[in-house]
Parts: sequence; structure tokens; C-alpha cells
Amino acid sequence: MCRGSQASFLNEDIRSFSKRKETFDFIICSRVLHFAKSESHFFEMWQDLISMLRPNGIIYISMDSVIDTDMGEPKENGQVLFPDGEIRFAITPKMYREIKKGFEEIESLKTLVAHEKRAQSFIALRKI
Repeated sequence: MCRGSQASFLNEDIRSFSKRKETFDFIICSRVLHFAKSESHFFEMWQDLISMLRPNGIIYISMDSVIDTDMGEPKENGQVLFPDGEIRFAITPKMYREIKKGFEEIESLKTLVAHEKRAQSFIALRKI
């Protein structure tokens, strides 16, 4: 708890967290969703996350990305071989358009290229 506030924080593994429908005002999911095994697995995790977000709640995501960059070699099931030698799931422009449904951007998506080794997008959306 934050002193003088009603804020509380929860840190759980996305693979086994307890789902609480419309419980949270703010969800931070940083460097987690790139562990998806496929596009359908990604959307399953996404649905779990947003089901816990209250109306007008904000979700912040950072994850590996092929948005606005040609970095990485596509593999199967949405996986990408990045120049750092690691294979991880990456969000695509099509997937970003899909997750924005029912949300408004509170900040424009940004993609950062880290030392020519990987690309990561930062996403901030408000549930409408």
C-alpha cells in the first residue's frame, strides 16, 4: 500500500495468476508477452489481462516487436530470430490494430531499436 492512498500492487506470474474480472485500474506488462508460443497464445494472454482491467483502466505493455522495423528473421508461430541470437515472439502491426479494439491510445506507440540487437514497442492504452 502507498501511504495515504488506496493503491495496492500485485506481482504475479502471467502463466498462473488468479484472474479477477475488472479489478485493476492500471496494468503494467513489461517484457512478458514476448514469451507467447504463438499468435493465439498471445491473444489468450491479452484477453486474460484486459478482462481484469476496469473500464477507463490503463494497460502499459513493452514487448519485442517488428513494428516500424525490419529487424529480425521471421520464424514460425510469430517467433522472430533477433540479431542478439534469441528467438522470441514479436508483436506485428496487424496484431497491434487488433489489440487496440475497445481501447484508445493515450500515447502513440513507440518502437525502440536497442543497439541493433532487438526491437521493442511501448504501448499505452485506455479501456473504453
